[in-house]
Amino acid sequence: MKQYPKYKDSGVEWIGKIPEQWKIIKGKYALTFNYGFPFDSTKFTSMKDGNMPLLRIRDLSKGYCETYFEGNYPETSVIKENDLLIGMDGDFNLVRWKGKDALLNQRICKLEKSDLNKKYMYYVLPFYLNIINDLTYFTTVKHLSGNDLLEQSYIFPPYPEQQAIAGFLDNKTTLIDEAIEKKQHLIELLQEQRTAIINHAVTKGLNPKVKMKDSGVEWLGDIPEHWSMQRLASIGRFSKGKGISRADLIDNGIPAILYGDIYTKYHFKAIDLINQISEDTAKNSAPINEGTLLFTASGETFEDIGKTIVYLGKEVAYAGGDVIIFTQDEQDGEFLSYSLNTSYAQYQKSLTGRGDIIVHTSSSKLKNILLSLPPIKEQQQIINYLNQETLKIDQSIEKIKKEIELLQEYRTALISEAVTGKIDVRGLA
Repeated sequence: MKQYPKYKDSGVEWIGKIPEQWKIIKGKYALTFNYGFPFDSTKFTSMKDGNMPLLRIRDLSKGYCETYFEGNYPETSVIKENDLLIGMDGDFNLVRWKGKDALLNQRICKLEKSDLNKKYMYYVLPFYLNIINDLTYFTTVKHLSGNDLLEQSYIFPPYPEQQAIAGFLDNKTTLIDEAIEKKQHLIELLQEQRTAIINHAVTKGLNPKVKMKDSGVEWLGDIPEHWSMQRLASIGRFSKGKGISRADLIDNGIPAILYGDIYTKYHFKAIDLINQISEDTAKNSAPINEGTLLFTASGETFEDIGKTIVYLGKEVAYAGGDVIIFTQDEQDGEFLSYSLNTSYAQYQKSLTGRGDIIVHTSSSKLKNILLSLPPIKEQQQIINYLNQETLKIDQSIEKIKKEIELLQEYRTALISEAVTGKIDVRGLA
């Protein structure tokens, strides 16, 4: 892509050189922000009828409002379609509002007035927010101030060029986003395929000619004639993890697992545990051995409550609080982990959940989960088959994820080059 004929030093280190006709101007001379309104929380409601949607900072990334306000409000607090909004806490999300008219609550600001084209600002502002993110004051949560925005030096191309850059980037990012969306959909299809393979293998077996019988469970249907239906309580015993927090983790020590790790770090099984604790912490925790099943006792939704993995490490490890431990001796732990992650088992686990904001389950509820179990030799054959099939799918998923990362990196680089004048897009929109 071609460059501009002449460049000059911008005087701003991260921007570098800019086209000769472009300017650098402080935000306080060209921008106005509306910093939201501190609405009375006693007038918040979930009822839509006759009430105005209220955008709170937790709704910003969702793109819709979950709260409504009953009462009078200042007109300056109203946001409209295509307004640019910035979350003032946390990750400083920038959103081009696509919803209906709503009220702007405090800790969100709106770009009220700008000498820059609004669409151009949508593309250039994230770079300033990234710079501010590294400089802002914070304790556990970062906070953005209005002064942070106004003291920045902004890139000012001539207005027709702002329009050209915005048009070019609208076109290019739409194409990139569509490509990313297709790849993400492909990942979803592969995940569904993996689930279907596991569901079939651990409930119907690998032999399509095997004689079947009624499982006695309506949602499961037929199972191989020589398999048995068992409650978890009949094949093992439950206990609880305890005594480990994030503050207890050290760099070198004894392997340990926290309930959050089960959601975020492992899938079906864990061999080499990422986290470690001291011997003193281990004395007050619960030991686990190879083949032990681990359930999450709490989660955000009924659909993911009780996520299960099997620990396959050779050395003794320890499980923290909110982890439910299941120990058994006769079955293959890896087969049980596959079985307990099927849609059939997850349906049963979801029925055990209790709670609204945080969903909880317990060993007294999980003990009644029903599984279809083949002889141990057949369990191991199914494990070998599933390990091979899921590995192929997981490798395909990882390849697509890397392709998505490259597209996202290209998208960011393209925007950066266009808004800083490293490429000349005039006439390309």
